[in-house]
Amino acid sequence: MSQHPELGRLDGMDIYADDSIDVSPICSINNGRCSTFCFPTPSGRTCGCQDNVQLQSDQLTCEGVKFCPSSLENAVLSPDCLRRSGDSCSYFCAQGYVSSTIEKLLCTTEGVWNTDTTKLCSMILCPSSLENAVLSPDCLRRPRDSCSFSCAQGYEPSTKDKLLCTTEGVWNKNTTILCSIILCPSSLENAVFSPDCLRRPGDSCSFSCAQGYEPSTKDKLLCTTEGVWNKNTTILCSKIIPKQNKEGNAESKISLYVGGAVGGLIVIIIVVVAIIFLLKRRNSGRETGVEYEQPVANFNLSNGDGPKPEDHYCTLSF
Repeated sequence: MSQHPELGRLDGMDIYADDSIDVSPICSINNGRCSTFCFPTPSGRTCGCQDNVQLQSDQLTCEGVKFCPSSLENAVLSPDCLRRSGDSCSYFCAQGYVSSTIEKLLCTTEGVWNTDTTKLCSMILCPSSLENAVLSPDCLRRPRDSCSFSCAQGYEPSTKDKLLCTTEGVWNKNTTILCSIILCPSSLENAVFSPDCLRRPGDSCSFSCAQGYEPSTKDKLLCTTEGVWNKNTTILCSKIIPKQNKEGNAESKISLYVGGAVGGLIVIIIVVVAIIFLLKRRNSGRETGVEYEQPVANFNLSNGDGPKPEDHYCTLSF
């Protein structure tokens, strides 16, 4: 009261017949936008100043009242902000920026805002981290910026499109599926992988051959960073040759040779017996004085034309 002596005297009194007060409540909201005094009236309100202080032409502000700055960095004040000492004002961040501090500003009696207005709004930036990928070094991540990316080792791009940072500070694509893991081929010729083989770069995998095939190597397969196996997968397994066929062929050859040998031996025995018979017959003729015409024995041995021993034969004639 000591600062405002005019409030120390009674200027008038109103009496109402009931509980309803026929006075506008405008002064209860932001002091009716008056810089000093707000006097409610049935039709609205009237602003007033201290003694010897004039009300300015706007009929709201008293002379000598200080104003806070109207310009803010990356922000604008709400239209109803009068920027006078004691005023509390809201603000809006410019496009591409987001509020990073208090919701309202207070204009102090010194005519300055109660906080650093350069930090009211911070620039909207899209996230810097991507799953299994990294942004190009020249990407600023600002709204409307178009950025390229590269996949981490062991991954390959799922799309060739660039990323666009939206005004909401989010990328225009799902960044969790930008890159897919590189996998080595799942199919092998005449072989299958072990169930625990994940086929990722650096994975070492065992395999088993299909039925009728046997491994050509005991080494495991290694999936390289290029997504290919370190060995030629077409020659991992070789076809099994049945052993019984080999044994059957050997037995056939042995039987063939034995048969040939026996046949040859029989021929030799027949020839020897024939010679012995002829010799005995000759000697018997001499003892009886009967002369026999000496038979002439012709013995021919033919090699034949066939590949088998039984194709060889001999002829004996007298």
